[in-house]
Amino acid sequence: MIETYLLEQLVAVRKHETLIAAAEYLNISQPALSKSMKKLEENNKKLMTSIDDTRSAMQVSTRHVDETESVLGSLKEVAKEIEDGKEEMKDVIAGCTDNLNGITEIIDSSGSYYDQVEQHIDEMSKNITKKGFIFENMSNLLEQYPALIENIANPK
Repeated sequence: MIETYLLEQLVAVRKHETLIAAAEYLNISQPALSKSMKKLEENNKKLMTSIDDTRSAMQVSTRHVDETESVLGSLKEVAKEIEDGKEEMKDVIAGCTDNLNGITEIIDSSGSYYDQVEQHIDEMSKNITKKGFIFENMSNLLEQYPALIENIANPK
């Protein structure tokens, strides 16, 4: 902290334009005034160093906040994709359920419609295959998320 007498001496030097004139005005020796001005200069250097350190720390903190926001945005996108995938899987399951219900109705209503039953079985098989691919793709996707998150969190 800067002491008040140092500021008063600085004002006197400014007002009287020389150290000798200011020292006479303040009733102190010129070497004492020079020593005070040196002390003020050292305080100023410490203050500027502290300001620079604070500025650097703030820049690092800002960079970390920016990186965190970027990672958070990426994670939100990944979460949205997972939710979209869930909805697609629900639709496929609903389609499979509808096909199974249709097959059951046909079998129950008539045993003479073998060709129609066979056609529904083929559709169901395709849907189950599609569902299997979706589950396999989702499983593969979920296995990749830790690496993706690590890459997002720690870019090279």
